[in-house]
Amino acid sequence: MILSITPAPAIDLTLELEHLTVGEVNRSLTSTREASGKGVNVSWALHRAGIATRAVFPAGGHGAALMADQLNQAGLPYRMVPIQAELRTNVTLRPQSGSETKINSPGSAMTSEELGEFLDAVSHELDHASDVVISGSGPAGAPTSLHADIVVLARAKGVRALVDTSGAPLRECLNALPDVVAPNLHELAELTQASLITVADVVSAAETILARGVGTVVVSMGPLGALLANHSTMLWGSAEDVTVVNAVGAGDALLAGLVSAGSDPVEMLTAGIWWASSAVESPSTLFELNPHLRTRVSVSNVVPMTTRVH
Repeated sequence: MILSITPAPAIDLTLELEHLTVGEVNRSLTSTREASGKGVNVSWALHRAGIATRAVFPAGGHGAALMADQLNQAGLPYRMVPIQAELRTNVTLRPQSGSETKINSPGSAMTSEELGEFLDAVSHELDHASDVVISGSGPAGAPTSLHADIVVLARAKGVRALVDTSGAPLRECLNALPDVVAPNLHELAELTQASLITVADVVSAAETILARGVGTVVVSMGPLGALLANHSTMLWGSAEDVTVVNAVGAGDALLAGLVSAGSDPVEMLTAGIWWASSAVESPSTLFELNPHLRTRVSVSNVVPMTTRVH
C-alpha cells in the first residue's frame, strides 16, 4: 500500500472567468472546490488508477468536513488528524484567455500537541505501507525538520520514502537520506544554489544531491520532460503531442506515476511522464489515465546536455 503524507492540505477553489482584470470587479462563470494538497493529490491519482493508497493529513474546521465528505464519496481511504485551525483554501483564477493565477494560503497552524499526534498517526500508518510519499509545504510555524522526521520514521520501518517539497524542509530532508527526491527546476536551483541554464547544469545539480546519499533524483522540467538520476543510471524522458489544458497538479501526477511503478528507473520515469501528461490534458486535478499517451512517452539514457532549460 502506498501512503501519502500531506502536512499542509487544502481546499482548492477554482474560479473560471471570461477574463481577469486586476483592480476591477471580476465575475466567475463557474467555481469548483476540491479536497487537495500535494500528497492528497497523489492519493487521488493512485486511487483513480486502482492502486491501493491511504492519505494522511491534519485538518480542522468547515474545510475538514468538506475534505472528509469528498474522500468518503470517492471511497478514498484516509486518516484525518483533527486540529483546531481551519483548513486553508487555495484559489486558482482561470480566465478563458491568458495565464491562470494561483493564490496559495499558508498551511494551517498546528500546536505542538497536534504535531505530536500527527507524527504518531504517521508512524502507525507506516506499519502498513510499502512506500510513502511526503509532499508539499508544512503547517504554519511547524519545525522545518517535519518532513525529515517522517523520512526517518519510514527508513526505520523499511518503507521507501519519496519526497516532494522545497526550501528548508527539502534541505533538511537530504540529511535523512530519502530514497527519492523530486524537485522541479526552481526547487533544484534553490537547493543547490546553482544557475540552471542547460540540461548539463541540471545533471550537475542532481549529482550534487546524489553525493549527499539520496538514492534517486527526479527533476521535472515541464514540457521539456524530466531527468532521473541515481548512482548508476542517468535517464531522460519526454512525451510528444501533449495538449496542455491545466498544468495544476502535474508535479503530483508525476510523483504518483513514479511511486506506482516500483523501483525500476525506466519504468518509474515512463510512468511518471505518462501520468503527468494525462494530468495536463485534463481540466481537473482529478484526471483519468489516458492509455494513448503512454505510447507517446520515450525514455533514453541519451541525455540532451546542451538543451536550454531557461
